[in-house]
Amino acid sequence: MTMRKLQRTLKCSGFSLIELMISLVIAIVAMAVLLGIYQSNSQTARFHNAVLMVQENGRFAADAIGRTARMAGYDDPMTTTEVSTPLIEGSINASGAQISQTGLKPDSHTISIRYEGGAGIRDCQGQAVAADDWVTIMFAVSTENNLVCATYTNNSALVSNATALAEGVEDMRVLYGLDIDETGDVNRYVRSTAVGDWSQVVSLRVALLVNSIGSVLTTDDTNCLGCRVFAGTFDADRLVRQEFQTTIEVRN
Repeated sequence: MTMRKLQRTLKCSGFSLIELMISLVIAIVAMAVLLGIYQSNSQTARFHNAVLMVQENGRFAADAIGRTARMAGYDDPMTTTEVSTPLIEGSINASGAQISQTGLKPDSHTISIRYEGGAGIRDCQGQAVAADDWVTIMFAVSTENNLVCATYTNNSALVSNATALAEGVEDMRVLYGLDIDETGDVNRYVRSTAVGDWSQVVSLRVALLVNSIGSVLTTDDTNCLGCRVFAGTFDADRLVRQEFQTTIEVRN
């Protein structure tokens, strides 16, 4: 090959400026598409993780209340101790609760549950309850959006301060099922203020509103899954919320 042919070949092997610009535009478009897909997948993953966290906290909170509520009125027949009535008490605000704690949301309901101790009997914090003694367990929602519980002895002495059980719980509503005609079935559900005779309470209906703690939505809005009791206007805080309901039969 002569030198002139080699130079001509080298001149023809490069890219023109137009070709480089077209290649650059294609690369930018491809990167933009990939970035959009990545951001969309990341947002979807954050939303799903937030929902999973809400569900975990909500189910744990409902289960914690349910386990304790099923102990309501438990009385060891082998002891002389008698559980003081009412077996279950609650209030529509913290100041009206049968036993009070500081740092509670004033508009959220509370539940107070009483039962006797004994072998294998524990309070809401996992502490053993001594035989021939009874305790009052209070569940409430704190101003920090936690489901908390506290334990009191039969003489109303505080055993343990309110301890957080589940986070992200921002509200609780409690209705009490009344068996007015003594048939064993609930005639109607009412708030604690409408319970005239606590011996008629045979079930609890608890609703919890749980949020994702961190903002996960991309717009100034909120997403409330399955909300009926708490259906209404929420702050546009970009939180995911979900309502959890549980109905518990109680010993009475």
